[in-house]
Amino acid sequence: MRKRVLTTIGTVGLLLMCAGCGKAGEFYEKGQESVKTGDYENALLYFSQAVEENPNKAEYYLEQGYSLAALGRYEEARKSLSSAVVERDLELTRKNNKRAWRAIGITYTKKGSTSRPSPILIRLWKKAFCRN
Repeated sequence: MRKRVLTTIGTVGLLLMCAGCGKAGEFYEKGQESVKTGDYENALLYFSQAVEENPNKAEYYLEQGYSLAALGRYEEARKSLSSAVVERDLELTRKNNKRAWRAIGITYTKKGSTSRPSPILIRLWKKAFCRN
């Protein structure tokens, strides 16, 4: 009996977790479709909804940041891209961190950017380019 209750609780918990991931994933896919057609306004809306549904997925912040940058909203893009950076020594995390730091650096070089990177940011950016 106890085993059945624990199994049921575990199954319900897993279903609840997956339900949120599915919705965020759907928003992410719709955002990707919008990017393919060059519709960055809608892409931004979808990626923002994905972030809201699942704030633990770096890819959602990266795409949100890329969309903001494509719209010329560089300050907001840096904030979103910075949210994607995580300090974990996993291959996927390192790849995402590199993508985020590169994009952050690019936003500083775009016309219309009003701020300059700090020396700390420059060191971290170089670190991202030097890692495998």
